[in-house]
Amino acid sequence: MDQESFEQAILAVLREVPEQHRMPILAMVQGLVKEQIHHKTPPTRPTYSVERHREIRRLTATIRGSLAEAISAERDERG
Repeated sequence: MDQESFEQAILAVLREVPEQHRMPILAMVQGLVKEQIHHKTPPTRPTYSVERHREIRRLTATIRGSLAEAISAERDERG
């Protein structure tokens, strides 16, 4: 992500922050930036969850089944 896109994304998110939460969020962001830049810690990668993968597969199969039923019903109506 280029610098300008990054800045625009951050600004878009920050515009949604209510006034009473601004200072704590600013402190958190500053801490994260210092941690990432000064300590050269690698960015954390999301962990792979087998259970989450299975749930996504189940949902995908359900959606496919529903779509197949809808298409079949539509064909029956036309046919």
